[in-house]
Amino acid sequence: MQTQVQDMLDKGVIRPSNSPWSASAILVPKKSADGTAKYRFCVDFRALNSVTKFDTYPIPVFEEATASLHGFRYFTTLDCQSGFWQVPIR
Repeated sequence: MQTQVQDMLDKGVIRPSNSPWSASAILVPKKSADGTAKYRFCVDFRALNSVTKFDTYPIPVFEEATASLHGFRYFTTLDCQSGFWQVPIR
């Protein structure tokens, strides 16, 4: 776990904090195609989620969002592999 934490610190995914909030972190076994042992870093945010005020905006309809791209020549994609870490929490 220390290796994964250090890796995330080095990449700027996480940073040291003095917040009064904390959450438990665990490593969960992950299936791998080659059979080697791999682990997923998971954080239990249930306590934080219980006091979070969520936005009430609906999720966009995929067909409507893609229809708005009609006529454009260039497109890009987002890195969804680490998408969870791309959402900042204040």
